[in-house]
Formats: sequence, structure tokens, C-alpha cells
Amino acid sequence: MMVTNAHEDLITMKLEKTGIGKYFREVVSSHRLGVPKEEAEFWHRLNKSVEFQPARTMLIDDNLTVLRTAREYGISNLFSIARPDSKAPVRDTEEFTAIHDFRDVL
Repeated sequence: MMVTNAHEDLITMKLEKTGIGKYFREVVSSHRLGVPKEEAEFWHRLNKSVEFQPARTMLIDDNLTVLRTAREYGISNLFSIARPDSKAPVRDTEEFTAIHDFRDVL
């Protein structure tokens, strides 16, 4: 499942352009839930909407605030993205293990 702060219209465009939609059984926008991923309430609403087990959930995000909020909610498998912008240098992901390439996930 992909969870994103992107608006539904932008999600549709990105999925069509990149073709990554086939890797997700569902895409949930924070707009649908009425609160951004940076807020704890997002994770509570998401769990009511799709039911997941935080201790068995993996989240990869480029936003460190999102990762910290998810950790407070109980999501235990958290990874950051070392270079969310391919034109920028690798960044410090602080306390989170960095994913440099999708192969790192595999």
C-alpha cells in the first residue's frame, strides 16, 4: 500500500506516468483521511480505514517528521530515502536507515 500526502489528482497523474501503481494494492491519500502524515491522527485514521499491524508494517518515506510520527504510533520498520531528489546529493537521514536504491528494499 502506498500512503501519500499528494492530492488524488496528482496521484493519478504520477501513477500513470511512472507505472508504479501495479506494485500497490491500494493508494491512500492524506486528503482522503483529512489529516497529513506528519500528524499522529493520520496513522489512527489510516488504521481504522485499512487495518494494519504497526509492528509488522514497513514505511519508507523521505520526510523525517513523517517517520518520527509513524514511530511514535508504533510502526517499527522505518526507512528513509537517501536521495529523494536525483539531482541533489545524498542527505543525512539521521536516526533512520537510508534506502539508496529500490534494490535495498529487496
